[in-house]
Amino acid sequence: MREAQQQLQVPVFSLRSGLTPTGHDLGSRSMAPVTLPQVLIVGGEGTSEYEAGEIWHYFDTKV
Repeated sequence: MREAQQQLQVPVFSLRSGLTPTGHDLGSRSMAPVTLPQVLIVGGEGTSEYEAGEIWHYFDTKV
């Protein structure tokens, strides 16, 4: 993530929770909707098909 962040020069933040001490919580009705992301999962030699499938399933069902 750090390497991609530096190459693309975009801010990256980690979150421990969707709850905020002040303001609107992430995912609340007060948040503006975002456009559907387009995700590319790259695999190949050395990539576990189970882990790639887990990631694909997560994006397909949760994101």
